[in-house]
Amino acid sequence: MRTINAFAAAVERLRLREPRKLSLAEVAQASDVSASYLSKLLHGHRRLVPDVVQRIDDTLHAGGELVRIANEQRETSTPPRPMQLPPGPASWIGRSEELHALDTALIPHDTSTGSPTTIVVEGGPWTGKTALVLHWTARVQRRFPGGCLFADLRGLAAGQPVAPEDILDVFLRALGATHRDCAQPVADKISHYRSLLAAQPALIVLDNVADYDQVRDLLPGGGSVTVLTSREHQASLVLHTGATVLQVPPLAHDDAQLLLAQRLGHARIAADPAATDRIIRGCANLPAALLIAAERLTRNQFTTLTGLANALETDALDTLSSSDPALNAHHALAVSYLALPGPARRILRLLGSSPVHHTSPEATAAYADIDLPAAGNALRTLREAHLLEDAPSGRLRINAVVRAYAAYRGALEEPPAQLDLARERLLAWYADTAWAASDALAPGWAGRRSAVTSGARTEIDAGFNPGSALAWLEAEVPAALDLARQAQRGLTGDAGWHVPAAMLPYAYLTKHHSAWLALATEGLRAAQTLNSTPGIAVSALSLGLALSDLGHLDDGLRHLTTAAQHYARAGDNLGSAWASIALTAHHHSARPLDDPRRAYQCAEAVFAHNGAAVGVVVAQILLAGAHQDRGDGARAHAIAQQAVRAASELESQPLSMLARHRLGRILTAQGRHHAALAVIDAAPLPQAPVSATTWPAVEMLTARGDTLAAMHENRAAGDAYQQAADLLAATSDPSEMRVRAQAITFKTLIA
Repeated sequence: MRTINAFAAAVERLRLREPRKLSLAEVAQASDVSASYLSKLLHGHRRLVPDVVQRIDDTLHAGGELVRIANEQRETSTPPRPMQLPPGPASWIGRSEELHALDTALIPHDTSTGSPTTIVVEGGPWTGKTALVLHWTARVQRRFPGGCLFADLRGLAAGQPVAPEDILDVFLRALGATHRDCAQPVADKISHYRSLLAAQPALIVLDNVADYDQVRDLLPGGGSVTVLTSREHQASLVLHTGATVLQVPPLAHDDAQLLLAQRLGHARIAADPAATDRIIRGCANLPAALLIAAERLTRNQFTTLTGLANALETDALDTLSSSDPALNAHHALAVSYLALPGPARRILRLLGSSPVHHTSPEATAAYADIDLPAAGNALRTLREAHLLEDAPSGRLRINAVVRAYAAYRGALEEPPAQLDLARERLLAWYADTAWAASDALAPGWAGRRSAVTSGARTEIDAGFNPGSALAWLEAEVPAALDLARQAQRGLTGDAGWHVPAAMLPYAYLTKHHSAWLALATEGLRAAQTLNSTPGIAVSALSLGLALSDLGHLDDGLRHLTTAAQHYARAGDNLGSAWASIALTAHHHSARPLDDPRRAYQCAEAVFAHNGAAVGVVVAQILLAGAHQDRGDGARAHAIAQQAVRAASELESQPLSMLARHRLGRILTAQGRHHAALAVIDAAPLPQAPVSATTWPAVEMLTARGDTLAAMHENRAAGDAYQQAADLLAATSDPSEMRVRAQAITFKTLIA
């Protein structure tokens, strides 16, 4: 049913007055509006714009009557409630944590108070920031009486960012402002905009913002909520507004897999999980990249998941192309790349061809041949542009799609000889630093090393202590694995086995068996690819020790034998000594009747001759245990004391703990329980959940438990076993259950 309001009734009466009797078409023509527009105006479907009302008043010679009626009608009418939010994704997957964070940001918000709420949603290209905001705002916009305003500010896009004055005019008109209001000076328009929002608080979405200056005049006063998205970290905006910042990472693996399954079918994905995982990695878990990849398959550009995975690994940029610039990898990443300052661009280009996927300021400084502050500044810029992601232990990671674009820019802009030289510097730095850290953790264990590369040597941090060395080695396990796998493709040379080999003391002391096995296995494959006798020797030694430690005695023996053979072939007496005591200990554990003392004595002599103090202590610890097993308690006690003194001189806490453990065991076996406890308790327990002293501490605690059990101190024994089991749990050691069972047994005895 049509509603004729007071304004329409007055127009109808005035146009039919004698003698003119104008038709609506004639009124429209004389008032310089279309007949359609006038009809909608009279039926309430268009606002009574003052200048249009004035022209109609003049046409009908109303003497201001229509202007007065329009003003009265405007004053009593309901303010417009704009709903400008564009459509979001048709279906939604995951992001429960991010949605919860957005909901949480609204909890303290009250539209009736004077406090505005500002939320900044940040993330790299194609992480789905806008889609997340559209999905969330569609759920909450009904809470706001002023509706929802939306604008794409094109902060990082081709061309120029949108001027805030243009957006301000659009928002004002949407909120019911007149043409005259929009013609006022900017300061007056800002005041009017905030006044309108104060009366009717709204949800304002500002997509793809450039910086604080671009949005400052668009931020409302109290009562409203503003959500902004950006590819870059908006430090100034956060500082001025106290905004809540939400980082949007790539999709979790399970959500990425579900997204592909929705597009390609669950059966197809389930039929080839390996190829699916490769596709997800090739798309860097980015929603837009996954959608493009799925679309390529549905258009039969690739017939199999494996074919698509291969294409992503060999030419990700062209594979992730589309006629839509927003869904074209080249275009999407070029916008971010071109916004970077020159030094950061160069670092990104180098990272595109780096043999490792993680980096740090120190590694970047060596790679780019720049000082450490410059490297740190460049990495910080890339991180704030969300072109690098946070990785564990303070490292930064480049995802597969950004890496592909960075490699493309490097091929265009960097001379090939400079890329090769940079790679040589990085490989040398990793190998040198890994051996320096290894030597700090276990001084002199590997003796002198040959040059890793033919490139220039690099300056390294000579200030490692055992704690910092352990932290560095643990943080660089992913880099060591990258180098080893690249070496298997002929890309990193001897560094591919040197770096994993240097991590042997770290792996042996921490008992991180999964990392240990991966390092040893990949390092051995790299050495075999390069046909490196020294590399095969040390890598086989590491793998043999790891397997033997896990109880795989036959496989462990095979690799230890390989190590001994290759050390002998290389003429490496020091390495041969390590292989000898490893083999001897292995044989002795399998056949306790054999006498290992001669082999340990020979190894000790070799270590002493080569200045390998760590080897001397290890050989003495093993020799003391062998003498005790053979009933020579006095000799065992004397050698164990030598080991304790030598370990103390080295200032190696892990070795000192192992030596004290051996001496304590010997004293316990001799019935000298209190003396054993004094020796054991003299070593401090590790403060961190996992450290170089974790495994030695477990040995100390179990020895303490055994000693207390022999003294019938069941409660204290149970506590010692419990502490040991808790330490083992932190390293996922399989012996945890056995030690925990001991703790339970002794606690049961006192119940």
